[in-house]
Amino acid sequence: MKNSIENKYLIRARKARVLHKQIERLSIAQQKLGYVRLEKPVRHGWFKHLVLRQDIANREDAAVFQEIVKIAAKWIWGRDKPHVNKEWERAAENNKLFQFPGFKFIEKDRYKLLSGKAKKYFKEYELYWSPWLGSVKAYYCLVPSYYFVPGYTKAYLTHRKVIDGELERRIAELEVQLNQRELYPYSLYAGGYPGKWARVNYHRKQRRRIKMALVHFEEETLERKMRKHLPLW
Repeated sequence: MKNSIENKYLIRARKARVLHKQIERLSIAQQKLGYVRLEKPVRHGWFKHLVLRQDIANREDAAVFQEIVKIAAKWIWGRDKPHVNKEWERAAENNKLFQFPGFKFIEKDRYKLLSGKAKKYFKEYELYWSPWLGSVKAYYCLVPSYYFVPGYTKAYLTHRKVIDGELERRIAELEVQLNQRELYPYSLYAGGYPGKWARVNYHRKQRRRIKMALVHFEEETLERKMRKHLPLW
């Protein structure tokens, strides 16, 4: 009796997984349709962002700060100026980190685009550490916030997304099936794949390295291997 119940749940979980894969395949096909360029741009709200203060823009090294603004400045969109101001204030309130509003943390690939002079105004910061990714680092701007003032730029729509009605209909049908009472607990929407599908199949070589580190235990060696994202089990 117990085996039959387990098999029933396993069949449901497998069916939910198949539906998810079909939805993913159709969604990728929809994305690959891409966009078409509009003959004439359409006005679409405003962007609010930081620009250099006028006296800073007149300095000899203004190009360095312009480069920093281009790479690290955050652009906030709104339907009109009152709306974009509200969104700007909301983004500032939700900023729980020490990076001042209007600027964002930049990743290593963006940091490499900066010139040597611009890199001097950024500092490395460890956002978090995980067993899978290791130390996740980013860079934040050290330029004083009073070097910048808020500016506005008109926003335009220049492209339109291509939508296939048949693909959209098929995706909707599959989502209806996935949202059925029997299948929903096993869907990704409910966080429900069985554990074995969520486990990482670590390479044998990695497991061997961590095993030998435990056999010949040395704190420095183990710490170094942990930083290389090796599993601890």
